[in-house]
Amino acid sequence: MGKVIYCFKIYLFRHQFKPTLAETRHLFEFCLFSSHIYVRAWISCPVPCNAPVNDLLLFHQIVQYGTVCKQVSVAAKKKLELHLWYLGPELIPLCLFSEKVSTEAKQKICEAMLQCGEDWSNRGIKLQDSKKLENKELHELVPASSTSALHCLGVDVELLTMNPAGWTDSPLFDKANSQLLTASRLSMIQQRDL
Repeated sequence: MGKVIYCFKIYLFRHQFKPTLAETRHLFEFCLFSSHIYVRAWISCPVPCNAPVNDLLLFHQIVQYGTVCKQVSVAAKKKLELHLWYLGPELIPLCLFSEKVSTEAKQKICEAMLQCGEDWSNRGIKLQDSKKLENKELHELVPASSTSALHCLGVDVELLTMNPAGWTDSPLFDKANSQLLTASRLSMIQQRDL
């Protein structure tokens, strides 16, 4: 985020050091992309349960940004494709605990996870094939290892058989949600220690 702030400052004070026309145009395009797409994504990233839905939304926004500036859209899409682990099989179940995901979408994800079963043999940290990602929804990204990953996180997979509309009253959901919050706090502490 620091680089974004510096780019805004450089653009605002460009008259003091006279950049070339091309430099000014590129700086303007970067600032425009940052203000419309990047800053919103950066601000919404601290909640781990929102990560899959945020990344998919970010991917869609980057593709749509192609109507404003194709070159920036292609470069940002290429970079994001290298960092799609939150849309990978082991972390996609996190979105079941997100308030950003509708009850209907959670129901589709649960159905997809139950249909796939628990097959830990096809593991992957990040989404392997990002082709046609702009046309996909979260439930279409669920492979067989997603249910196993949920189980590995200590979440009772019996939760998947329940209607997501009633999860807020369920002790199973409360327990799973608190386990994920504890795990995310530990992760944040570890990242700060690095």
